[in-house]
Amino acid sequence: MQPVYDELIELFDIGMPTYDASRDEVFQLRATLMYTISDYPGAGILAQFSTNSQLGCMSCEEETSSMRLKHGYKQCYMGHRRFLPADHEFRYDAKSFDGTEEHRSKPVPCSGINLLEKIESIKDFDNSKTWKGAGGLFCLSYWKYNLLRHNFDFMHIEKNVCENTYGTLLEMEGKSKDNLQVRKDLQEMNIRPDLHPQKKANDKYYLPSALYNMSKEEKQQFCKVLHDIEVPDGYSSNISRCVNVA
Repeated sequence: MQPVYDELIELFDIGMPTYDASRDEVFQLRATLMYTISDYPGAGILAQFSTNSQLGCMSCEEETSSMRLKHGYKQCYMGHRRFLPADHEFRYDAKSFDGTEEHRSKPVPCSGINLLEKIESIKDFDNSKTWKGAGGLFCLSYWKYNLLRHNFDFMHIEKNVCENTYGTLLEMEGKSKDNLQVRKDLQEMNIRPDLHPQKKANDKYYLPSALYNMSKEEKQQFCKVLHDIEVPDGYSSNISRCVNVA
């Protein structure tokens, strides 16, 4: 990325001779980088933040709530309800979430200046669970003053969420997020007892139906809606080619 950083510095500090057709003259064009757009791992690389650790939330940092799932072998990030309004009913609904109430306030955003000072105060980046260094974009004299430095690619995230949602609703093999490992983790966490797996005499497991499980007829109707749906031109690809109603 260093050649890119060098060019961005030159564009801001020196500029580039550019022809203005409306005035028929050459002027010195200067440019700034407002923010980056990438997926979450990409933002971590650009910001030099460890997004796959137990403290992998760039907003919460050291206050990140997470746990390693015993059966799913994945890092699970909790505490999202702290971003809700203080009087939101979900904050006090322990049963529907992780068995606890959420009384914390949302994290206070850190300014670029304070963030840079925090990063520079870290003495051992190798053992840091959050910041692994000052992102290369801080070499830009104005970068620390930007209010929003990293944006997430919404289309990329939306696609993944959509695939996970319909894969779970339709119970697609390898696509559903509801499986035996997930149910065992619920049992390990001692939450949602109605969804705990039940071991049979033949050592196989029965998974009780969840509220979102659909019958065969409901799945066919769901697929038919996706097959026949009409959306504005350019809104999405032709999803009917990806749906089998049979």
